[in-house]
Amino acid sequence: MRSNGAIIASAGLSLIALALYAGFRQGQAAFLLLPAVYLLVLLIRNLAFPQFYALVVVLIPLSIPISLSFGASLEFPSELLIVFLGVVFLVQLSRTREWRWIRKFPLPLFWILTFAIPTAFSKHPAVSVKFMLINGLYVGVFYYGTLWWKRRGEVIEFPWKPFLAGLIPVFILAGITFYKYDFNPVTLRGIYE
Repeated sequence: MRSNGAIIASAGLSLIALALYAGFRQGQAAFLLLPAVYLLVLLIRNLAFPQFYALVVVLIPLSIPISLSFGASLEFPSELLIVFLGVVFLVQLSRTREWRWIRKFPLPLFWILTFAIPTAFSKHPAVSVKFMLINGLYVGVFYYGTLWWKRRGEVIEFPWKPFLAGLIPVFILAGITFYKYDFNPVTLRGIYE
């Protein structure tokens, strides 16, 4: 399983490097298609949910917002990778046909449905739909996905080490930037952006 984790991690890092190289321009989004498909195939074939879960947790603090053409933004690469985890989770659920146990934990699903009413009356429906989908993915992947994985007898511990590993570069860059502004407290909010 460790070699699977190394393959998944290298595929994820390749995806990120390719996206950075492409410069996040709309015309170059096609460059992400091939590594994205490759990463999805690896995840589904190897069933490497815990390793990829840890990779996503490392990348959450390092994600940067990218503006989309319809007014919404995307936290890249974390939200894209969470979409991948959601697809893997749905594929695995459809393979095993274990949908019934979700009925034991309906409260998070009802919470996601509460976003549908404001979305219907929103001035920016695309942004509201994206917000509802991302929250649904977080619930699906991090709540139901973790419960499903534990039902299989596997252990997913709280990923505090990967999260701290992702925070270290953020703290270093913030400290350097804060130093450049002579530790002026007014600059604190803008530093982390």
